[in-house]
Amino acid sequence: AMTPTWSRTYDGPAIDSLRSVQQTADGGYLVAGHTTSFGQGSHDGFMMKLDASGNISWYRAYGDANYNSFHQARQTSDGGYIAVGKTFNGANTDIMVIKTSSTGIVNWSKSYDYLGNEEGYSASQTSDGGYIISGKNGSGFLTILKTDANGNAGTCNTGTFSPIGFSYSPSSGAISLSTSNSNLVNPIPAQ
Repeated sequence: AMTPTWSRTYDGPAIDSLRSVQQTADGGYLVAGHTTSFGQGSHDGFMMKLDASGNISWYRAYGDANYNSFHQARQTSDGGYIAVGKTFNGANTDIMVIKTSSTGIVNWSKSYDYLGNEEGYSASQTSDGGYIISGKNGSGFLTILKTDANGNAGTCNTGTFSPIGFSYSPSSGAISLSTSNSNLVNPIPAQ
């Protein structure tokens, strides 16, 4: 059996779940997920920055009094971070994206409402400094939207949601999408 280099348990007083981990440029790690232990409401998204040994450098919860959660967080080219997930708007869930500084301070926060009950699963920075975001909506449609560097988006494309794979190549600008049904419907404007 292999012995881990290090092992840590990060425990709050309630229920917390880890959904994403990425090694950062400084050799540490960025983790993200969902917490009921800390934050504004009963459910918030969180990001936590760890050093190379797993010690907490900082921890921040993001959200409001409604349900909020992150599926993924990634380091951006400016040394900050972007997190994607979902937020409850009072009637449905929307895709939630938060861009932060290197210490987790919010630069901007956006939610995107297209067809109802959307949630974001991944975000990648594009060669123009913007972001490509993938997710799904409550109708079972795959959702892909492209934003500028400040998170502004105009339209998204949707298609039958049976994802096999999604990738973005910063060097070529190519988006690869693998689904069991690749019939995309017309772009839908943001609401």
